Amino acid sequence: MIQLELEFPKQLDAERLSKALDLTIDAEPILGFRWVAKWLRPYWERVEERRRDILLLTSEKTEYEKFMTRSMDLSTGPQIEGCLWRSSDKERLLLKVSHYVADAAGVKDIAAITSSIYSRLANNPSYRPEPNLHGSRSIWQVIRHVPWYIYPKLCLEVMRKDRVQSAMNPQTLPLEDGPRTPLVFIHRFVPADRIARLSDYRKVHNATINDLMMAALLRALVVVGNWDGQKQLTLNTTVDLRRYIPGQRAKAVTNLSTGIACYPNLGTDLGKDFASTLALISTITRERKANWLGVADLIGWFRLLVLSPHGPAIGMYANSLKRFVKSHGIPTSFTNLGLISEDSVIFEKTPLNARVLPPPAYPPLFGAGISGYAQCLTISAGVYPSQKQIAERLFDRVLSELPK
Repeated sequence: MIQLELEFPKQLDAERLSKALDLTIDAEPILGFRWVAKWLRPYWERVEERRRDILLLTSEKTEYEKFMTRSMDLSTGPQIEGCLWRSSDKERLLLKVSHYVADAAGVKDIAAITSSIYSRLANNPSYRPEPNLHGSRSIWQVIRHVPWYIYPKLCLEVMRKDRVQSAMNPQTLPLEDGPRTPLVFIHRFVPADRIARLSDYRKVHNATINDLMMAALLRALVVVGNWDGQKQLTLNTTVDLRRYIPGQRAKAVTNLSTGIACYPNLGTDLGKDFASTLALISTITRERKANWLGVADLIGWFRLLVLSPHGPAIGMYANSLKRFVKSHGIPTSFTNLGLISEDSVIFEKTPLNARVLPPPAYPPLFGAGISGYAQCLTISAGVYPSQKQIAERLFDRVLSELPK
């Protein structure tokens, strides 16, 4: 699941919000389907009996947090749920979306659709959105823009990465494979004035805010993870492939992101200070962006799925993960969940704050995400008992590593 949390100063119209969520399922029909996990050819099936309780209204913090940490049942649908928590001075709206139907960009698209419907219903209670029946959810809307002549180079890159990953011994957080409950979400907030100073810093160093965050995370990982100077300093991250579509928008709510293993990989060269770590990362980033960042990794995923039916492919992937965890460990995951546009989430009131919550990773794995809103940034992670204490230390260290 991927979740979007919005904080408002005043009360929303709960009845209208519930109707807007229900109509969002009409606007993007995939949200009203259930996942049928067949071994050979899984498929989506329309849910005929529409649930009317997809919005939970509560005044209790504990009930809101219970909703936040609750898993979704993909086999019953729908693939979207909401919770509105009303406290004495403000309220929070949480949109929970199945990762089977949407990545972070898709979740933000859903929020924009729901916001638009909510606003339209104020003046036109009988409003019905036009269903998006023909918008493609396929990865081919990305692939068709990748020139054919670069594929040989990308295939060579896939083979090179296979060799690198098989020999990888990454620096990880020392986590026990502990209990699966309770799940909690932790956050660190970077205010607008500090982001403005970081923006000035990154311009001087020809880097991005994302580069800065990866540099701070790797340097924090060295300290909190008790780096021995021998293990590779690398992360697993993601890239939104919409960057290769004209207009950078998908034609429907979908997943168009892919995982990138061992990127960036600094080897054992951390650099003597933050600026030198940043220089190493920004150089790698510029080189990869100039060579179709993420497309080679997509070829790797295709290879797994094309050569095997769905069931065996998932089994092969799970076994591969288990081997890596047992032998060397899996790098810490870091994902940039992107900017939440202020204009896209105005439910007739501008949110005070907004953030995307990344999918939690079971121990001994760990993953964190960043999202931006109103010139501010939030670092978030879903953590279980054996992860929480060290994850809190890691986040605090990330903030202290960022240039003052």
